[in-house]
Amino acid sequence: SSIAMVLLNKYCAASFRQPFSLLGFQNTMTILLNLMMVKLGIFEMKSFTREQFRMFLIPSVLFVGALLTSLKALPLVSVSTTVIFRALTTCLIATGDFFVFRKRFNNAELGCLGAVVVGAFVYAAHDLSFDGNGYTWLTVNVGILVASALYEKHAIVSVDQTPVGISCVQNVLSIPIIVVFGMLVGHEHPLQTLETTGTETRVAMLLTGVAGCSLSIASMSLGKFASATAISLAGNFNRVVSIMAGAALFSDPLSLAQAAGLSISMTAIYGFSQGGKLPVFSGRKGLLRVLALGTVTSA
Repeated sequence: SSIAMVLLNKYCAASFRQPFSLLGFQNTMTILLNLMMVKLGIFEMKSFTREQFRMFLIPSVLFVGALLTSLKALPLVSVSTTVIFRALTTCLIATGDFFVFRKRFNNAELGCLGAVVVGAFVYAAHDLSFDGNGYTWLTVNVGILVASALYEKHAIVSVDQTPVGISCVQNVLSIPIIVVFGMLVGHEHPLQTLETTGTETRVAMLLTGVAGCSLSIASMSLGKFASATAISLAGNFNRVVSIMAGAALFSDPLSLAQAAGLSISMTAIYGFSQGGKLPVFSGRKGLLRVLALGTVTSA
């Protein structure tokens, strides 16, 4: 679902430049699909309470902000660039896990986090498709995602509701937020734009609704038992496939230095998920090895 969402959103964001309208459609479709599956007995949902909506008000605002900044950035940057920024997001979420939830990391894991940063620096320094506005939107996106991941983790474990129910609550809350922001700053004309939109884009938009629903349920399910860092890590692995698909579908350029930086970050993410067990990152000299590798690659 995550891979499909990245690729479909990149395609739709470039061919249907109405981010508020696209987001409103996706979230409305998620609500309808959730309710339909509950009605068919596929999923279960408990009764809604005022406390659930109060608890998820802030996560919903952050949720909308993360999706909008992502839609703004996707037409301007390559898929691999979004993967690098998500890897950096994992580092910041791990930092938040340490300070907020008192999660501890060993020296090898810290070396892996340092390697992610080094790889991201190498990548950005040689980005063939660098776009200042795209990087700005992604930077804002990272900040929102970190805040959202940490607060949402607290909210999910605090309410007595199923993952599908939480998905409905968050998406219901998001609709008025999207409408208000759309009226204030959007100035969009979705119906007129849709009339001139090709069939391929319309089908892609429909598929984003399905993928978004699936991704929302999966995210809420993971939040019940996994840490914010673990959830972020899981999202990074499937984006390797997104990079290859993005290169094929959108002709995203990737230099040798970019590939090296991306490899450093992705290998470090994998090492972190294994408790820092990769030999190159183990021990006190692990981070120094990575720094040396990054320096050589950047030269």
